[in-house]
Amino acid sequence: MRTTPRLASAALLGAALLVGCTSAANSQPTQPSTLATGGSGITSSTASPTGSTGTTTQPTATVVDTTLPVVTADSSTTVLPTSTAPAGASVSIARGGFITKDHGSCTPISCKYVQITATGWTPKQPLSVTCYSDSGSSGPYPKFADSSGNLSAATTCFFGNVTHVYVEIDGAKSNVVTPWKDW
Repeated sequence: MRTTPRLASAALLGAALLVGCTSAANSQPTQPSTLATGGSGITSSTASPTGSTGTTTQPTATVVDTTLPVVTADSSTTVLPTSTAPAGASVSIARGGFITKDHGSCTPISCKYVQITATGWTPKQPLSVTCYSDSGSSGPYPKFADSSGNLSAATTCFFGNVTHVYVEIDGAKSNVVTPWKDW
């Protein structure tokens, strides 16, 4: 029977996995490391077989920032602002029009857009819009103030049969509409 290099490599790799690995501090075989996610990032742990008297060294976890920049309609890159609203900025919402196509459990007759009106920002300022209700939140959505420092957005977010709908833009909260569904 003829053995190919791939089969020989696979056999050696399988044998190495069955034996386990050792460290300089521990001549006993240990189990392969396992990864687990926690609230503060990814951690790693190494387990020794039952009855082992050696010690194991825990690897240090590295947290990688996965925040991606937002790409705008004109293909420029924008990072969502982390600033607070300027003094005098205001946000108000009202029920907008019905959505025009199905989105999950929302249909054109069961959900309405949130009509957002905001004033008092720096002209052309990037804004971060987050929509809230008693069932959760959506966003943040990147928007820009117009040349007068205002924002009028009719299709940013939508809700159906929920209560306590409001919008927050860079820390400035809107009025609360409850219940949302009145039709």
